[in-house]
Amino acid sequence: VGFKNTDKSAQPDPFFNVISLGEGKIEKLAQTDPDGLNAITCHRLIRTYPAGSRTDSSNYNPVLMWNHGCQVVALNYQ
Repeated sequence: VGFKNTDKSAQPDPFFNVISLGEGKIEKLAQTDPDGLNAITCHRLIRTYPAGSRTDSSNYNPVLMWNHGCQVVALNYQ
């Protein structure tokens, strides 16, 4: 499901939707609106994934995402 902003007054998504955010977008959101990100993760399932430029199977640090309540943090595996 697409994600536009952390506006709490917006129409809520159905409970079964998963919001997928890339590494860059979630890091930017954690810097600009950490409270909004924390509020979203309380009510929605959030999945994060590594940037597509990580072709060498490197991984980002998942602790930032876990600290903000992201439930599914995908990592490269090889």
